[in-house]
This record gives sequence, C-alpha cells and structure tokens, in this order.
Amino acid sequence: MSVNVPFTNSILDISSGNNSIVYVPAFPGAYFYNAYPANANGWFIPIYTSISNFSHNGFLPLFNDVDKQVTVLPGYTLEMYSDISYTPIAYTIDNSAGTDIKISVIPTINTGSSCKLYYTPASTGIKSELTYMPNPVLISNGNYSYVSYGGNDYVLFSYTSGTGAIMNNTLRDLNAQVLVVAGGGAGGSSLNLQESAGGGGGGGVMVGTMTFIKKISYTCTAGNGGQSSNTNGGDSTITNTSNSQNVNAKGGGGGASCLNYASAGSGGSCGGNCSGYSKGSVSFSATKQNGTSTITGGSFTPYGNGGGYSWGTSGAQLGGGGGGGAGGTGDPAWGTNTGIGGYGGYGYTWPVNNVTYAGGGGGGSGMNTSSGSPGRNGGGRGGSHLGSVYPTDGTNGLGGGGGGGQSYVNTFGRGGSGIIIIAIKMSDIY
Repeated sequence: MSVNVPFTNSILDISSGNNSIVYVPAFPGAYFYNAYPANANGWFIPIYTSISNFSHNGFLPLFNDVDKQVTVLPGYTLEMYSDISYTPIAYTIDNSAGTDIKISVIPTINTGSSCKLYYTPASTGIKSELTYMPNPVLISNGNYSYVSYGGNDYVLFSYTSGTGAIMNNTLRDLNAQVLVVAGGGAGGSSLNLQESAGGGGGGGVMVGTMTFIKKISYTCTAGNGGQSSNTNGGDSTITNTSNSQNVNAKGGGGGASCLNYASAGSGGSCGGNCSGYSKGSVSFSATKQNGTSTITGGSFTPYGNGGGYSWGTSGAQLGGGGGGGAGGTGDPAWGTNTGIGGYGGYGYTWPVNNVTYAGGGGGGSGMNTSSGSPGRNGGGRGGSHLGSVYPTDGTNGLGGGGGGGQSYVNTFGRGGSGIIIIAIKMSDIY
C-alpha cells in the first residue's frame, strides 16, 4: 500500500494531459551519487518514490551506473534492481530503524535499472512503498485552475464544451461547491419595418454544494447556446445514475421573434418580448423554469428571471424587450416612439471566483434609434436598423443570451454556451 508522509508536493504529470494533478513526498528518502562515464563529474540525484525504469522520461544519462554511491535517510529502505520493472533484486539498504544517514559505496559493476523506496514511520512500524500517488481527481474534456475563497484554497474543475467526466479517485467522499450554468437562448429576429425582436434569456443557473462519492464517475454536460432565431439554450447537467445524483440547469429561453410572432421562450431565464406594430397590443409571455436537483449530501438553489415586455400600437416604433438574466429581469422596451430596446437582465455572480454568469441579451431597437441596447454579463447586444448595428452573440462559457434583431433586418444573436464548475478544497484532496 502507499503511505501518507507528513508533507506532500503536487506536481504536473505532463504525460496525462489534463489528468495532471499528482503528488509525491516533498522530501527525498534516498540519493544516488552517479558519474557517467566513471571518470566524469557526477550528479547527486534525489529519490522520492519507486522508479520502474531509469531510462524513462529523459533520466538517461543521469541514471546510468546509478549505484556508485547510495545514501538512504532514516526511516527509509531502498531496494535496487538490476533490470527494469523491479526484477531481479540486486541488493537492499535498510535504514528503517536507523537514526543516522546510511551511505553505501557499491561496485560499479552492479548497475541498476529500477528501484523501490519504502518508508517506515516510527509511530506505526508499518513498512509502505512510496509511489507516485494517483491523481486524486480524474477529469476528461475539462480544465482546472486554482482560486482562494473564504480563507481556503480551491481547485476548480470546469467544463465549457460538450460532455466530460469527473471521478473522485481518493479513498473518501469529497464535498464541493458547484456552479451549473445552462446555455443562453438565441435572440429573436425581425424583418418588419417597425417591429424589433426580443433578446435571448441567459441560461438558468444552479448553485449549491454536492458530495462526490469516492470511486464514482460523474458525467458533466455543458449546454450549447441557442443557434437559431427564437430557440432555447441547451440544459447543463451533472449526472450520476448509479447513485441517483443529478443536477439540471435549464437552458435560457429564446427571444420573441417578429417574423412569425413566435413567443418568447420559457427557460432558466426567459427571452424578451417582441414589439408588435401590425399586431396591435402584443404581450408574448414566458414562464421561468427552475432547474432541478437530486443530491445526496448537498442542496442547490436555482436562479433565473423573466424577460422584458414590449407593446405597440399603430404608428409606434418600439424596441424589443431585454432577455432575462440569472440575477434580474430583462428591461422593458423604453416607451412609445423611442424605438429603444430593453437592456438584458443582470447575471448571477458566483462568490467562489467572483465571475458573473448568465446575463440576458439586449432587445432589438426600432428605426428611431441608432444604438443597440446592451446585454449584461455575457448577454449579446441588440441590433439597431438606423445605425446598422447588428445583434451580437452571447458569450460562450458564460451562458449569455443572444441579442435581439432590429427592425427591417432578419438578424439575431446566438446564445452563449454554459459552464459547469466544481470547486474542491485543496486541503481535502492532498
């Protein structure tokens, strides 16, 4: 078995790509003094763990003829093997019960190709091999970063595209702070002279705590943003079917479209409403949809809001309503004959990394204004026909809603993709 020594040191294992968080003892248990060739200056090489093949990872020529002189610290035992993969054993230097450093000079004919290092704590007397301890958290198709929050250091595992996985590879359950942001809705579009479309709603947000059970794999899927006019963003999910754990954030609603008077989409945050010159008084309502969670050892809170409204009468030139955001409703269009679309709703700021997510897209503007209405916190800007301002997309990785299309031009902003972030205390992992 492996042993936990008093201090460990995390390193990057570049051979494993993103699965690169591994840790080893912070202090060496043995040293090799090696000279290659024999009459050359040598290297004093620290040994932290067992090594199955001295020729791996650029060790040569450092490890040629490594056993010219071997130093073993108190509490440690070194086994030297003449071939790789620990066969056959050449000699053993046991200093497990020692109180002084043990130094042995070995004939140069006994070259070594692999070694095993053991540690025997005086408190237990149990001899345990020191190896590269496995990645405590395994991830695929994800990334990691580090942040300090609330007096603790965290490692953040994030997923921003498609489907990935995370597995707690430690010997205990791990508690985590978790953020799940769905994809933002696309803005609506308009080809009518005096009607402007609504902005897309920001993706729904689920915030909470979750226990990741040891040796169990979890599937993480970050929802895409809406890619067609008036379409909702995709849901973002964490699932663990074997333990009935799942979290689901609902995609943001698409902005109402004036092309076919398609209603604002219901979703984690709703899309903004469309103005309606030719329809008289128009109010396209949408219902906010809360995310869901079934969590063992944790709980989640959903965040999302409704979109801004817009109305019109004969002769009016109105903007579209702003898409709702996770932190606030979308603004309504700015009143009769101004033509200004509503601003997108504010997003939600996650305190762990202080980043704001899932803002709504701005509504499209009518012919009386040259400036497009902005989205907020990742939401795209609405378009404006007079100023030839085209709507912009929501920001990927923030779950922002797309901007609404301006009057007389068939355009819209696409929704931004969502994100999943799992934050675990460094002190719990190492």
